[in-house]
Formats: sequence, C-alpha cells, structure tokens
Amino acid sequence: MVVRIVISNSPCNVDSPSVSRYHLLEKCHRSKLGIAAKANFTSLASCLRFGIEKRGLALNYSPPEAWEESKEDLQYTCEVFKCAETDGGLSLVNDTRYDYYSLYGKPLPHVNSTCVPATGMFFLVTKKLNYTLAFRECKNITAVPADITSEQRTDALAQLLAGASVDAAFVGLRSKNGSTFVTSNGNGLDCITYRAWAPGHPRRYRNKFDCVVITRHRTWLSTSCKKSYPVLCELIPGGPYKRGSIFISRNQKNNGKSQFTEEELQDYEDLTYFTKKEVLYAHQKFKALAPEKVGHNKNAKLPMAKILQYPELRVNPFRDRICKVFSSSNDGDCTFEDFLDMMSVFSEMAPKAVKAEHAFRIFDFDGDDMIGVSDLREVIERLCGPELKLSDSEIQQLVQNVLEEADLDDDGALSFAEFEHIIDKSSDFCHAFRIRL
Repeated sequence: MVVRIVISNSPCNVDSPSVSRYHLLEKCHRSKLGIAAKANFTSLASCLRFGIEKRGLALNYSPPEAWEESKEDLQYTCEVFKCAETDGGLSLVNDTRYDYYSLYGKPLPHVNSTCVPATGMFFLVTKKLNYTLAFRECKNITAVPADITSEQRTDALAQLLAGASVDAAFVGLRSKNGSTFVTSNGNGLDCITYRAWAPGHPRRYRNKFDCVVITRHRTWLSTSCKKSYPVLCELIPGGPYKRGSIFISRNQKNNGKSQFTEEELQDYEDLTYFTKKEVLYAHQKFKALAPEKVGHNKNAKLPMAKILQYPELRVNPFRDRICKVFSSSNDGDCTFEDFLDMMSVFSEMAPKAVKAEHAFRIFDFDGDDMIGVSDLREVIERLCGPELKLSDSEIQQLVQNVLEEADLDDDGALSFAEFEHIIDKSSDFCHAFRIRL
C-alpha cells in the first residue's frame, strides 16, 4: 500500500515514501470485508490516519451527522479493512450511517485479483510473455511487476502461484547493463536485507540473467528477460473514483440484458443462500474465468483447471477436492450451477450443518463415507504443505491424537456424527470454511 517515487539516481531511495491516499468511493454504503482494526473518531482525518497506521487497504467511516441521526446503536465510527472491494462491490451494502473509502478508486481491482492483506492487490497474468511484454501487460491494468522484497510478500505471492498451478512468474526485480537488481519502486536490491535466492542464484552474468522470477516454492531465480513466463502484477493505488462505477458490473448485463430470466433468478435465490444480485455477481465471477465460452452458454461446463484460477481457490490446499465434491460430473469440471452451489455453501449465510456436511465429503478422500487413517494423513499433509515436511511418525502421532479425541466408538475412523461433534465444538469453523465471492 506504499508507493515510492524515485527522484534521484541513487541506488537507495532515501526519500520518505509517498503514502497512497484513500478515495471516497460510495457515500451511504458500508463494506463487510474482513476488519483489521476499528476505533471511534469524530473526524475523517483521524480515521484516515488510523487506516494508514494499520496498513488498511480500505475503510468505512461514519461522520458525526450520520450517527447522530441514526436510531441504531453504533459501536465504531471507523472500520479499517485488510483488503479492498473489487469491481462489483459485492460486500458493499446500503447503510446511511457509513461512507466507504478505498486506496483503489481508479481503476477498480479486477474481480479475479488477489488481496494480500495489509499489502496490496495483485493480478496473475498466466499467459507466458517475455519481460518487455509482461511489463506492458501489467501497465495495461495500471499495475507494475510485483515487489517481492519482504518475507510476507514472497510467501504470499508464492502461495498464489502454487494455487494457480504456476511454477514461476516474472516480478519487479531487474538488472540493467549488468548493474544491481532494482525493484519496481526504484530501490536497488543492495538497499534491502531480505533475500530468497535459490541455491546457485543470482547467476554471475547479470547482463545475461537480467530478470527475476519467483517460484511456487518461495524462492527467487535469476533468468533472462528474453525468456517467457507468466507475470505477477501489483495494482497501483489511485483515483479519482467515478461515482457508481463499482456497481456497473454487479448486475451482469449484456448489452443491457441479463443472461437470466427473472424466473431463473428466483429459482437460484430459492435454492441457494444468495440474493438475485449475488447470483448475478457469482455469474460474473464465473464468466471471468472463460469469457467467450460462458458468454455463449451461461451454464457452460469449465474444466477444473479453469475453476482453480479463481483467486480464493488457488490458495486452498483442498482446492481439487472442493471442485470434485461440487462437480455434478464428479471429475472437478463445473457448470455455473455447480460453481454457484459451491459459492453458496462457502458463503457466510450457509448454516453450520450444511458446511459440516460438505467439509466431511471434502475430507473423505476415498469416498467410503468415513474419515479413516489414510484420509486424516492426507488432510494433515495438505494443511502442513510442502514447506513443513513432517516425518511419518509425526503424522502418525497427529492422526492418533485426532482419533483419541474424536473416535467415540473406537473403530479407527470418524463417522459423520463424530465429525459433526468436532465441528460443534469449533468456534471458528464457519469463519474458516468460507470463500469470499
């Protein structure tokens, strides 16, 4: 959320960073994104300073005249968010007590952009391009190749790549004429202490290996800028915002006409935990995965590889299992109705019992209607990931601990009733079992 402006040729930018400012996006609207911090202030300036201090990407503010007139109790006048609303503003609701502000006023983040909390909004261009074309691709969406010069950024962006099944992507480190690597914000790498070079990197000849890619394994590799890779773009905060533009895409219109009849929308509203507007927004997200195909057939079946490009699924260790459980063909390929069902179950409005039923199916890898030892081992290995490699004995001990705690009939496996008993005792299950639309 901090953009540095280079005003000298010094390899280290010693000037104070230029902090992006918040833009008023919509009056009388309140975002319901994840809150990073909240407080009470009587002035907008204080709330905005609080937002910057807490590294929030967006915030709600209730001006005194609004909460004084409100008949409802107001706990906090300033709510700071880890992330920002994307195009469509699905989490924005009418609320006369609040106004919504964001660092990202123009352009609005694409619906398939990924938020790294308290850091920024990112977009992965999966098409393989040389660095010159990759840089241009980022520039076209008002972005630059991503800054990876901190452990938090490297970890989060490597996770994004892993979720998208991408091995490596260009980032904002480049050497010109054999000089030191320079970041997108103009700092020489020599000015930064953090490194994540893979063994043998950076390679010696910087005039030849003049670009850097980040890998899904949280490492950096030096490579030729002439080679072709996907690129991770970091969206540049900015404005001004044109009033109402965040809602333009929400209604999913095609030349002024929805792809759905009113009767179809009513059916979807009755069968899911979504409103009609949310159904239309879900279709917009689905269509963004394959615009031409879904444009011709609103309920087209997309291959699992396409579905896994959805940002919230990319980083989920159970992403393939989720697709297979909700796929009507059981192979992970999903129609829009499959996708809608998935998003509905993972929504905040879905009851705990429904979430528990689907979680059980996701963790039942062998499909025998029990979560046995092999299922538990798979769950543990996926949760730990390749970075935290547990020994076989450590995994076995964890499996044994789970069974001792939850296997009430001592048959060596968890039935749905036993699994549900665990869920009932978990206070944060519903929050964890959630995918933001």
